[in-house]
Amino acid sequence: MLYITVRVVEPSGRPREYARVSVKTPGLFGGWLAEQRTDSNGETEFEVNVSDSDKIEVYADGSILYDDYPRSRITVTVR
Repeated sequence: MLYITVRVVEPSGRPREYARVSVKTPGLFGGWLAEQRTDSNGETEFEVNVSDSDKIEVYADGSILYDDYPRSRITVTVR
């Protein structure tokens, strides 16, 4: 089990409050985790059942912005 904090920022670097964030996990028992909204710091946290060798996808406001291995903190930029 991993905890991943996703931070969503605008191109200017300003945090995006209330951004819709979802995570897709791989594998037979993978799938979408519940969509969450970011807080005033542009952050939200997910508890994911993946290993360090599984790739995940992070979506913000409907666009895929991260497709790589999980890390404890992931920052994505929305346009």
